[in-house]
Amino acid sequence: MAAFRLLQKIGRKNLISSSIRPLFTQGRLASSQAEKSEWPDDGLGLGSYPNLPDISAQTKAPHGWWDIQERRNFGDTLHESDDALNVWMYDAPEKSLYPPHEALRHLLTMFALVGGFMYIGYLYGKTDSGNRNKYTPKQFPYNDNHHIYKDGDPTQRLKIN
Repeated sequence: MAAFRLLQKIGRKNLISSSIRPLFTQGRLASSQAEKSEWPDDGLGLGSYPNLPDISAQTKAPHGWWDIQERRNFGDTLHESDDALNVWMYDAPEKSLYPPHEALRHLLTMFALVGGFMYIGYLYGKTDSGNRNKYTPKQFPYNDNHHIYKDGDPTQRLKIN
């Protein structure tokens, strides 16, 4: 009896998933196999290659594709300008996330922060709290007169000819 109920539940899950799945794939197929029209005879020689609409990959849904990175399904016909419409090329969407005045404000804020940190670093490096040059000469005992003493002993001076 329990095995029969388990088989019924599995059968229901498969029926539900098989009835829902076509709803998701219809949208993908419609977007991947869009209306195809003929090319004008402009001398490029595209002939019978499908004339797909110019839809950037950035505007497509990010999930549900066979190739998630390029946002296309296996066997899809590539657009004639696929290299210009892929995810990695700049594409100004119709409705930008930030209006131009807000983008300019963000850019100026970033420049102000970077400039402020650079100015603080400039002021810090300008202080008189010691020599900040990391390439100073090496310090030796006996008041940096190591070249005039023999073996570092100040009682024995070197004889200079």
